[in-house]
Amino acid sequence: MEREEFYGPPAKRTVRTGERMHDTISDICVLMDAILLAKEHISGRPHRAPLPQGENGSLFSIQIPTLTIRLPVRGPFYAACMSDQIPRVDYEILFQYDEPNPWHKNAPAGAKIRGPYPILSSNVVIFWERYYPWIRSHFKPASARRSDPEQWPETFRFMWALRSAIVHSEGRFNVRDDSRRPFVWMNARYDHTDAEKRRSMWSDIGLGDIILIMFEVSDELDRLGCPV
Repeated sequence: MEREEFYGPPAKRTVRTGERMHDTISDICVLMDAILLAKEHISGRPHRAPLPQGENGSLFSIQIPTLTIRLPVRGPFYAACMSDQIPRVDYEILFQYDEPNPWHKNAPAGAKIRGPYPILSSNVVIFWERYYPWIRSHFKPASARRSDPEQWPETFRFMWALRSAIVHSEGRFNVRDDSRRPFVWMNARYDHTDAEKRRSMWSDIGLGDIILIMFEVSDELDRLGCPV
């Protein structure tokens, strides 16, 4: 799916068993379901029945203020508890556009770097590391000793920097090499001066944006012929 398809009218995307993003989306849905169940337990509200499925959890985009991504919850966590395997179901993801989402209207200062970010960011790392060896090999010239990220597609470069920030700097941009051109995705832009400022990438990347960039990387890998 090309990036501009995310920016059009309300749409949906079905992630099917066997597709590159299936296991990642399944893990995220299980986590969201578990978090919502925990919130219900803490609040003292009546426990909801684990099935049937059908409810959606919302992830908001910072880069596209009018976009809310809705993932299916109410069921994935229960299914995961009943088996040691990833639930083999299709996931229908909704991309809904409306007035600026509640995150932009109600989030207090600093909220963008708390909450479920430490949990969901692990999915970025797992997804990237799964295909990083193939990316390095694919973009490595025969005469070179190693693959140079400067030669990668821009989305790959950005996710490489995001992964590095998550693993090494608690989400703060940390590429200090001033010979590298800026890392850009949508309206987010970082260069070596941001590493000196210890600028948090979570100020620009919402939970919904994590989904978007992983889809973009996944689709580009499909286009390049990377094995699932």
